[in-house]
Amino acid sequence: MNAQIIDYTKLQKQVDAHPYPLVFATISGAHLYGFPSADSDFDLRGVHLLPLEQVVGLDPGEETVEKEGIHDGLEMDLVTHDAKKFFGLMLKKNGYVLEQLLSPLVVHTTPEHDELKAIAMDCITKFHAHHYLGFAATQWNLFRKEEPPKVKPLLYVYRVLLTGIHLMRTGEVEANLLNLNETVKLPYINELVERKLAGPEKGRLDAADLEFHEQEYERLVAELETAMEKSTLPEQASGKAALNDLLVRLREGSRVKAIPHPPQSPGRPLYCWNVRCCNSVTKEMFDRFLVFDESLCKGQQELRTVLELLEDRSKHRLLVRFRHLFSERDADDVGRNLENYDSIGSVFIDEYFEDENGNAMDLVGLISLQTGQKNPIIMGNVQSVLQLGSSDMLSASTWTVEDSNHFVHFIQCVTFLQKSEWYNRPPSLHGINVGSPPVLTYPASLDSTAAGLAFVRQLILSRDDVFRHAVDLYFTQVSDGRKTAWVQYELDAFNTHLDGTDRLIKDESLNDFTNQQLIDVITYGTGLFHRQSNENLEEQLTELLEACDRDRLLFACDYAARMMLGHPIRVAHLFYREFAHWSNTQQCPRPTRVVTARLFDGKDGVR
Repeated sequence: MNAQIIDYTKLQKQVDAHPYPLVFATISGAHLYGFPSADSDFDLRGVHLLPLEQVVGLDPGEETVEKEGIHDGLEMDLVTHDAKKFFGLMLKKNGYVLEQLLSPLVVHTTPEHDELKAIAMDCITKFHAHHYLGFAATQWNLFRKEEPPKVKPLLYVYRVLLTGIHLMRTGEVEANLLNLNETVKLPYINELVERKLAGPEKGRLDAADLEFHEQEYERLVAELETAMEKSTLPEQASGKAALNDLLVRLREGSRVKAIPHPPQSPGRPLYCWNVRCCNSVTKEMFDRFLVFDESLCKGQQELRTVLELLEDRSKHRLLVRFRHLFSERDADDVGRNLENYDSIGSVFIDEYFEDENGNAMDLVGLISLQTGQKNPIIMGNVQSVLQLGSSDMLSASTWTVEDSNHFVHFIQCVTFLQKSEWYNRPPSLHGINVGSPPVLTYPASLDSTAAGLAFVRQLILSRDDVFRHAVDLYFTQVSDGRKTAWVQYELDAFNTHLDGTDRLIKDESLNDFTNQQLIDVITYGTGLFHRQSNENLEEQLTELLEACDRDRLLFACDYAARMMLGHPIRVAHLFYREFAHWSNTQQCPRPTRVVTARLFDGKDGVR
């Protein structure tokens, strides 16, 4: 995914040229939302402070300052409001101003900015949901009016709905669509972002996609309305007194003091990021050694945000947004000065590459650059096959309602597993190399684990064979050899994993068990599915518990189930998109089976 690098130095020049002192200036728009194109303009938003004489005198100052145009080669749109007007908007349940105030992309900040962000928490109410519902409706109407329909307004629809849902459930303002999707895991979001970033040619949708996205829009609107009803957020803002006090102090002080860039703090680790790069002309690969430079941060809030991401390896991919805070350095020079740091931390982002100019690429982009292929297929990489677009059915007349039920049931199994507490809260095993027995931490509930394993069983059990059966159905309707080869690779890798014995934790007592046998022993031996198994798995489980530590056994079973899930998850992303195309344009019969989501939640998981 291409990422536009933000040149804060050029943006700062526009802030410095502002006619009034600023409380803060941040970046909003596509950059904040997580899907800026290479030609996206920079939306600067902020709060300025009118001098006292322009507030109480007969010649009022500008409540709102607007400036747009191309400056230093960057297209910018700057809008700031006087503090009184902005504070009033904060009390009117306006989601825009909260997103601007709390944006992590800070160009200019002051101590009052931090104070204002703290007060903002007392301005959030459950009725902010109306703002997001209204904006979503407006963007949806714009999306439907365009011919052909475009990806950009659709992304705005999903962005505001997911921001509203997240706000109602957590009380947190999160405007970045990719961050939001880390939680909800909607399989089509990343694809839509990729299509927008690919340029105008791929930024359009087929008419066949309209019905699917209309149903998703209606589903998420209902979800936001429900989240508002159930939200524990207050009905009234309580921050008016604090805002008034801050406004009075700002007027009395007449000017605010900007916070200088924070210096590199002693005692923190040296964070290094070694990026693999490819020269777009010579095609040669080389390394770019980057070091996190605190002095480039625009305020304490941005610094805290980046440090939190650096310290949590599972969130390192989000650091792509802050690539501009990493300076290129000579690795040998850094190595000679390690005494200035107490430790070294590393950044690792899988499948992240750059060209010689620092433009970001994913693995698909790298292979395309090296080979000249427009749409290279990479085994194990779902984005490479999704970019081929949807395939028409070879023979829709031979596809039955039962086929639709089986095909969608596979997607449902995978969707349930991806969203389950069991999948999203993996266990950890501590003390594996010490003399005492290891200790297992299993954060998921027993109910969630049992439900997750029930769907895992359907994917691997020979009688159900949900994954393999869905693949067989797919092969009857798709002739694109690139797609079928990619799907066959995933199925073969899935089977290899089930028949294998590779595990993170080695234990001799488990060597005679394949991964599938190990899952069977736990699920059937405990009576999770049947009163009694057909192969005396209860006795095998008892023998295993005598030979193997309980926590090691449970961890090995859980790990085996998780590792094999990567293959059906990737395939389900493809099948999800293909079936939406078939059902909307190919007269493919709709499924009639009552799926789990509809029965228990009143919603369809697959349209």
